[in-house]
Amino acid sequence: MQKRSTGTASNERKTIVASAASAAPVVTRKAVAQPSAEDIARRAYEIYVARGQTAGRDQEDWLQAERELTGATTRNN
Repeated sequence: MQKRSTGTASNERKTIVASAASAAPVVTRKAVAQPSAEDIARRAYEIYVARGQTAGRDQEDWLQAERELTGATTRNN
């Protein structure tokens, strides 16, 4: 409990007790688990296989896997 004093119009001092329940709510952000490099590599390999195992697009596969696993979206403006 917190106590604080406030002055009134008649210069009396009045003590106000603020309980934890009346305090402003605390907003917390839920932590979102980031995929591990192993998870991304596994998904990138799945993308590579689904694409017919064509070489030369490993970076694109990795970035796509990363986007999919983090739920990130891209916007075309």
